[in-house]
Amino acid sequence: MKNFWMSVAVLCIFPVMAAAQSPFEKFYEKWSDADEYVTSVYVSHEMLDFIGEIGFSDDEDLDAALMIKGLDHIIIMSVEEVPMLNIGMKTDLEKITDNLGDEYKELVRVNDGDDKMTIYYNENGTESEIVLISLSGSGNYREANIILFAGDITKEDIKGIVSAASGE
Repeated sequence: MKNFWMSVAVLCIFPVMAAAQSPFEKFYEKWSDADEYVTSVYVSHEMLDFIGEIGFSDDEDLDAALMIKGLDHIIIMSVEEVPMLNIGMKTDLEKITDNLGDEYKELVRVNDGDDKMTIYYNENGTESEIVLISLSGSGNYREANIILFAGDITKEDIKGIVSAASGE
């Protein structure tokens, strides 16, 4: 009987563990409506399915359906740096990026004067992510942009998108 209750407990906890959010999704939930200077967008799986069903003209260089295939959702946030500093948002973002460990792989890092961009990739079964973090401008006009693509994104999908974009 003890094993039965242990099994029930594990089954009850499993959905909570399976639905664990990434640090970037937690960041979005905490800060998406925290300040008047934060702009946030959440694109649901249903909207992505709808977009995929619309179809695109043959003139498109990039197959949009290929880009959204397998995505569960997209999160976009934009905020100016001064409000980020004042409300503690920048500290939270730095804690996340400083503690990604081996879970997230850095794909691209661009430093162009005051503009910086990093793209991370986390492949974890069917819950993969591509995260783009961009810091632009200088001084009080600095802006941070975070874009997260979450879903079943494999390395093969990324190769397909790059191939379609380059016309191969």
